[in-house]
Amino acid sequence: MNIKPIGNRVVVELLKQAQTTASGFIIATEEKTEQQKGKIVSVGAGFGEEKDLMSEFTVGQTVLFGKYGGEEIKEGDITYKIINAKDILAVLED
Repeated sequence: MNIKPIGNRVVVELLKQAQTTASGFIIATEEKTEQQKGKIVSVGAGFGEEKDLMSEFTVGQTVLFGKYGGEEIKEGDITYKIINAKDILAVLED
């Protein structure tokens, strides 16, 4: 997807959550965690006091963010979210 976020926003591609546990049990929708995981595909330039925050994010990083934040966009089988950078909870390191 060719999308450039404005200001302090980040575009992430949502990563699929496991539907079963390692032992094979199916996870009910209500029992999944409230956070979502995604891979950053585009980062805004930032503005104001939070401009320094934007330098912490790079394309390709995997991040955790709140489930209900941002705007969802679907393109085929891929789901993207445009979220505010301050709504990112953590960067997952390999």
